[in-house]
Amino acid sequence: TGRRLLQLADGEAMRRDFIANVSHELKTPLGALAVLAETLAQHVDDPAVAGRLAGRLGGEAARLSKLLEDILDLSQAEALGGAGFRPVTIEDLLDDVAPTAAERAAEFGVELVFGPTPEGLAVSGDRRQLRAMLLNLIDNAVKYSDTVEGGPAPNVWIRVRDQAEQVVVEVEDEG
Repeated sequence: TGRRLLQLADGEAMRRDFIANVSHELKTPLGALAVLAETLAQHVDDPAVAGRLAGRLGGEAARLSKLLEDILDLSQAEALGGAGFRPVTIEDLLDDVAPTAAERAAEFGVELVFGPTPEGLAVSGDRRQLRAMLLNLIDNAVKYSDTVEGGPAPNVWIRVRDQAEQVVVEVEDEG
């Protein structure tokens, strides 16, 4: 199983985890762009194939753009040094993330299991950045869960706990 922890009270750990995940995620669209461009060059005479490849190139470019936006957001947050951070309740954050995460899980045939969330837990931060980090963790867990054709859907668990003045969000998969 893969287990990813996001300790929301530790800004340095969040940055390290986020940068490691983004660095890993950048390789996929960059590699796909190169392969798609090469394939497109070989099929410029076939409008149907060229159109399909161009669409995929656009999708990978959009994915890469989103990752770069996330990096810029993180850089901006570091420059501000936490100024302007607001309390973000974990329950609201999970409610916000759940529909997007469930849609992505359904695409991969994965079942999301949200554990109970202790009431009243909040962290200080930028809501949009916290949302992006949490979605990134869940998305990685979903993508790397092993599905078996005809077998039960693999689970990805999202658990939250209050641990020694830190809020820990745990994302665990069966991949």
